[in-house]
Amino acid sequence: MNYEDLDQKVKTQLITVGYDLLKVVAEAFGPAKAETCWNQIADSISPDLKYDLIMQMLSGYQGNTVTLKYIGANFISAIKTVRTYTDLGLKDAKLLCDDVRAGKPTAIKLINSALRRECIKEFERCGCDAV
Repeated sequence: MNYEDLDQKVKTQLITVGYDLLKVVAEAFGPAKAETCWNQIADSISPDLKYDLIMQMLSGYQGNTVTLKYIGANFISAIKTVRTYTDLGLKDAKLLCDDVRAGKPTAIKLINSALRRECIKEFERCGCDAV
């Protein structure tokens, strides 16, 4: 099957995963390695995939994750924010927030990547540091 023939939902998933992969590789190994990695992956699938990701990034796409780095005094609000923007239940949201308070920044997969900026602002309002 060709990339061009894929359902839009599958294309969106490829773009999301590609973005998240690039972000992690760039943080771990630097931007040059991330570019090399992405070029090899995208070229093996389709040049259109590379183009679609670049267009998404230029239009402000930031992926479907938020990394929660710090939780301030408003722990309950942080848990509520996690629950609002993810599909996590109360127990899992609390465990995630406990990990962050213990000094383990955690990537949170959002229900909808379009809500990323709103989620970050909500974390800031409750005294958290998220990117």
